[in-house]
Amino acid sequence: GGGDGDGGEGGGGSETAAGADGGGIGDSGCGVGERGSDERGIGGHGSGDAAVTGDIAVTGAPAEAAHCFVGSHAHNIAAFDMATGTPLWETQLADRIESSPALSRNGRVVIVGCYDGSVYGVGREDGVVMYVYATGSQVKSSPVVDMATGLCFVGSHDGYLHCFDGDTGRAVWRCCAWSPPAAVFASPALDPMTQRQVLYCAVQSGVLACISTRIPATTTGSDERTLGRGCVAWTHDCGSPLFASPCCVPSASAPDGGNAASAETAETAVIVATVDGVVRCLRSDGGQVKWRRQLPSKKPVFSSPCLAAGTLACDSREAQAGRTTIVPSEGSTTMSDSNMKAVGGVERGKGKGEGHDGEPPRQRANRAGQPMAVLGSHDHHVHAIMASTGELLWSTSVGAEVYATPFVSACACGSGDHQLVVACSTAGTVVALEATSGTPVASLTLPGAVFSSPVVLDNRIVVGCRDDYVYAIDLF
Repeated sequence: GGGDGDGGEGGGGSETAAGADGGGIGDSGCGVGERGSDERGIGGHGSGDAAVTGDIAVTGAPAEAAHCFVGSHAHNIAAFDMATGTPLWETQLADRIESSPALSRNGRVVIVGCYDGSVYGVGREDGVVMYVYATGSQVKSSPVVDMATGLCFVGSHDGYLHCFDGDTGRAVWRCCAWSPPAAVFASPALDPMTQRQVLYCAVQSGVLACISTRIPATTTGSDERTLGRGCVAWTHDCGSPLFASPCCVPSASAPDGGNAASAETAETAVIVATVDGVVRCLRSDGGQVKWRRQLPSKKPVFSSPCLAAGTLACDSREAQAGRTTIVPSEGSTTMSDSNMKAVGGVERGKGKGEGHDGEPPRQRANRAGQPMAVLGSHDHHVHAIMASTGELLWSTSVGAEVYATPFVSACACGSGDHQLVVACSTAGTVVALEATSGTPVASLTLPGAVFSSPVVLDNRIVVGCRDDYVYAIDLF
């Protein structure tokens, strides 16, 4: 997840739209409230993205052994058992949270940004605050941890990209490689070729920067954390604000584990989307534009692109979305099929090619095995774009604006390798789409708007809603 939605400036992600009143949740938010204010056990404000980390971030364990961490506009960060929804702990921070949590390299610290200008490291097991890393302004960006070095990278509205040790909170450097300084709302993206040791940072002013993640050989004092100019490889001005996080596409010819010299020259494509509805693909070696795609509606994009492999997805007849679990502050309540109407009901397998509102998905070619960039838009659609050429493959309507980043998940039904795209709309719709065609497989309407990015593990979706609940939804 990370960094979707509430921009505060620059169009549809205003703080007013994000619910400044008591019950609203942030545009990247997932709902966890305070205890005991209604019969269901919660009644606080909404929150930041659900991040399924815990054991799976470290060991890849199944959902039965995983934990879910979520932040809230009620200033809380909380942990739940992924399998049952049982609350594990809850910690009050100084201000609202819209950042998605991340897990440190040692697996002991949950890292999350806060509106008070700090990044907090809290204990994974008990929620105790272990350190506070201070920036100069609100932190809506979601932290990203380099598991090779343990370094954590996060943007701030103070105009800097910050780097610190994710295990300890020790400051390493900060960087402002763009002029004039502008807020960093999006999450940085680490280049998948780890030997290159670079990341890509999107700035609200429209600048995309390629920055070295190498630790400087010398320091100039604890109060001076600015990177040297030589650590900025290149910048590219997209000409329109960037709220969506960059997406890295490894080259098909990139070595899996070759020598450092060959890895340094391997190309990574970087895909970014601006609020004017333009999607660009840049070369990693210099920032040159490989292709540019204007989405048909020209509506804003706050949803970050994510990669789908384009493999054959499961037949919609095999979709059996049937059980939804509501997670209040004390225990969980399982809803049977008989009372699914309380959360809108499950729609299974719409007709071939039929969108959520009856509109047929716009399709071109399904090219199995070729990477696709999938993203949502204010135009009510989820779009799939060929990562290598910029060709628009399909566009499927989900009935309302899509702020949140979709999640691409393996499909455990039928035979072979399958992928589904799970997307959420501001109308509360959670929909699963076939990755190759955009055909809806199943959908569920929740009781409130959804700005939270979904997370999927073992066919279970976890997502937050503006009714101040976290939902676990079984795909099949």
